[in-house]
Amino acid sequence: MLAASRAWKAANPERARSHNRRSAHKAAERRRIVEQRKESGRAWYAEHREAERMRARRFRLEHPEKVHEYRARFQERHPERAAEQARRASERWHDKNAEAIREEQRIAAHQRRASDPDAYRRWYQANLEQQRARGREASRLRSRLKNLGLPTRRVRHTYSNERRANDRASAEFFSRRRSAAEMHRLRREGESVFRRPTRAQLAVLEARRRVMSREELAAAGTHLQERLRAAKARDLARAFFPEVAGRLYHARQDRLRCEIQLDSIARRVRGREPYDVESELRRRVKQEASELALTLAQRSADEDQMKRLIDHRLPTSRRSSRSVLAPAGVVKHVSPADSQAHRRGESAFEIRDLPN
Repeated sequence: MLAASRAWKAANPERARSHNRRSAHKAAERRRIVEQRKESGRAWYAEHREAERMRARRFRLEHPEKVHEYRARFQERHPERAAEQARRASERWHDKNAEAIREEQRIAAHQRRASDPDAYRRWYQANLEQQRARGREASRLRSRLKNLGLPTRRVRHTYSNERRANDRASAEFFSRRRSAAEMHRLRREGESVFRRPTRAQLAVLEARRRVMSREELAAAGTHLQERLRAAKARDLARAFFPEVAGRLYHARQDRLRCEIQLDSIARRVRGREPYDVESELRRRVKQEASELALTLAQRSADEDQMKRLIDHRLPTSRRSSRSVLAPAGVVKHVSPADSQAHRRGESAFEIRDLPN
């Protein structure tokens, strides 16, 4: 069957492509209709939310046996989903009634202490040496922090509902899509922090040297050195990005154009808009140049080694000018002096396409 289908497609390529296009259009239309129905249902439910909730409550009160049957059937068919839904429902209920639950726990604890006031004393006597060692360690820590001029240790107890609210807020914050301006600002802030140690960082390292062991201090220094090396590699990659982009453009533009044309044909077969060849070519050159520049910069100790790696990876004939990519993606010819000036920060180019 599969061989016959392939033979028919090979014998009738135009009809096969037409059939694929019609199938793609029909699938897209079905998805659009389903999404439209879902949106309409969500809008209707938002308008009649209270009425639907009252109807669901009445049904649960009038038909408890059916509700029990439906719930048991769902738990049997989907045990993991049922357990997850029960856990989330329990968390929502505890978050909604957090103060009442804590008040009940306080009352229960007070009643236990009133019924057996010597319970804590017996537990302390049973764990006397352990508690004394814990107190001595806490006292030594306070003394060391005071001698170093550091603030004392502060412990703040957080309830489970507050932790869950913090987790939700942090997940929403870190999953939110950033604009180009926000990403640029965050990159600048990160570079200003991790480019070189500040006085505050040096003070923290000195304090850690007095408190931490030799192994812990070595691990902290290694981590800081890795941060500094990463910042240096980013700076080096930004300085050489125009040269790498220009060489990539001249070396691979024909191959990339062929790939983009083939991808455009595939997009048309799936019923999507084809690529604009020149715009997509500039985008792919920028992406490859960014990745290659950063990779070479991480392997380079200085600018001379970076030049040698670029010449080895992307050899080019000696000419009086080099082609680079301007920020808008336009290929622009500049002289070697201008290229050197760009590395010193004197050019008007601003490279924003390197990943952090």
